[in-house]
This record gives sequence, structure tokens and C-alpha cells, in this order.
Amino acid sequence: MTAVDGLQKRPLLTWKGLGRMAIGGIFGAGLALGFILLATKMHVTMKGFSWADALGSWLGVSFFGIGIILFAISFNRRELADNLEFGERKLPATDEEVRSTRLQAATMALAGAMLLLLTVSTGLVGQSKMSSGLVFGAIAVLFGLQTWANVVLWRNSDEFLKGQILLSGALTFAIGQGALFLWAAAEHLRLARPASSWDVIVLLLTLYLLLGSWFGLRARMG
Repeated sequence: MTAVDGLQKRPLLTWKGLGRMAIGGIFGAGLALGFILLATKMHVTMKGFSWADALGSWLGVSFFGIGIILFAISFNRRELADNLEFGERKLPATDEEVRSTRLQAATMALAGAMLLLLTVSTGLVGQSKMSSGLVFGAIAVLFGLQTWANVVLWRNSDEFLKGQILLSGALTFAIGQGALFLWAAAEHLRLARPASSWDVIVLLLTLYLLLGSWFGLRARMG
């Protein structure tokens, strides 16, 4: 069975899945709102906090929160096995599955940390309370660690997880490049304002998170 077949044969949602989504959504929305309010206070003016900053804050909280949840689940091997095998397997998760889950948690948490640091530091740098070079150096270190974790995760992942990663990445590229082409066309015709690289990366990361969550729901909620 291929990764695509596995995704297609699983039920999209169950009451258990909906309950988890509701709890996670309420909790995550509250955290994101609190962080956005905190971040806006650190900017010189509200004009310095753009829609991309707000979306980046939400993404950062989401990535970091997912990483923490995955890491916590990895300590309960039966719950982890239930999530990995769609509720069909009752045996505890193996050592390899635990390591893989913790690597996934690390990549998500590091991505969230980078986004949150970047969002908050924008205001601090603007108020001359923090060096731009120092912030960039910290983000570069986190990026290096996340890249290493991603490479190790890919090399040790099973075919199903690799399939999910490839599907999410391919669809993000296909949908994202189409949307960016239309935006670029409108910009060239002076129908839209120029998009910054920050705007673009935040939109692509949002799309990747939504697609990854969609496949995760189809595969794991049971």
C-alpha cells in the first residue's frame, strides 16, 4: 500500500478527531492571540506590526505547540502507537518510532521558535533594544539545527511519513507558485502592491501547515 492509498482509505474525521481539533483549536487560538498582543506591544507602532507578522505569530505558536504535543505523546508508547497506526494497533510504539516522533517534534518546535523570535525581535530592534545581527545569528543557528534534524528525520522515516512530506511539499509548491504568479502579474500591472519575501514565506509556511494538518487528520484521526 502506498502513502497515497493509506491517506485515501482512512476516514477523514471522527468524533474523537473533532473533539481533539476543538480543544486544540481553542487552546491554540488563545495562545496565538496572547502572543500577538504581546508582540504588538513590543513594536513602536501598530504600523510596524503587519498582517504577515500576525500570521507569523500564529504560525510560530502552532508549530511550537505541535512540537511540544508530539514530544509529550512520545512518552506514552501505547498512545503513540495508536496515533501512528490509526487506532488499529494496540502494541506499544517501538524505539525507532519514538525517536522519529521526537525528531518531528524537534523540527516543528525549532520552526516555531524561529518564527516567534523573528516576530518579537522586529519591535525590539526597532526600539534599539536588540542587535539585528544578534537576532539573525540566533535564527541562523536554529535554522542549522532544524536542517540537521530534518535530514536525520528523512533518512530514518518510513515510506508513509516520506509520502506525507512529499505530498505536502509538492502541493505547497504547486498551489503556492500559482498564487505567487497571479500576485506577481497583478503587481506588474500595478493592480497590487509589491510583496516582500517575508510576506511570501509566511504564506507558503501557512499553506504547508494547513496541507500537512489535512493529511495528518486523514491518516491519524481514528
